[in-house]
Amino acid sequence: MGRINRVEERPAVFYLHPWEIDATQPRLKAAWKSRFRQYTGLRKTQRLLERLLADFRFSRLDQIFLDAGFMSGR
Repeated sequence: MGRINRVEERPAVFYLHPWEIDATQPRLKAAWKSRFRQYTGLRKTQRLLERLLADFRFSRLDQIFLDAGFMSGR
């Protein structure tokens, strides 16, 4: 995100599923590949989110589009 903001001078968008910050969520029976995708990195996600919130400015997506001239205000 930093490179996009700094070099390309554009906003970046990311999405985080609410379950991605719940390291204590119940572990479901599933294929190993699904379990790997679902549970790997859960313990780090909250810390990474806190770092993003501290290091970057955030806005609503509609405001970003308005500021870029892609939408007109209502």
